[in-house]
Amino acid sequence: MDKSKLIPKTLLVVGGLAAAVGSAGCGNDSKADLTNGKQLFADKCGACHKLADANAQGVVGPDLDNAFRQSRADGMNSATIQGVVLGQIKDPSKTFDKSLRMPADIVSGSDARDVAAYVGSVAGKTAGDQGAKAGADASK
Repeated sequence: MDKSKLIPKTLLVVGGLAAAVGSAGCGNDSKADLTNGKQLFADKCGACHKLADANAQGVVGPDLDNAFRQSRADGMNSATIQGVVLGQIKDPSKTFDKSLRMPADIVSGSDARDVAAYVGSVAGKTAGDQGAKAGADASK
């Protein structure tokens, strides 16, 4: 196989992956407003999702603490969780019954970033973790 043809293809794949990770919000976004994210979560998401830090007791959508507890224990950081949540906000899973799907872009723009950063900072943490209650940033 001609290695000169392989290098451009490899760069294209790596570049595409880097762009996807960047657009998913997986990087440290110091502009995220966790207070705004928590308020928006309570207003827009808490009726469906359970999240202890927000005192949200929703029963339709996934329990976000349970959804991320093992991943966090396995070393997944808040920024990665933020990226996953932001991806779900932008393009909710189509695998569930249509009547149960989260509306696409229930929040958008900087509000979506704030909600994702807030959820990333608290979801799956144990009671002893400080999370957003202590003003932790979304990168930890």
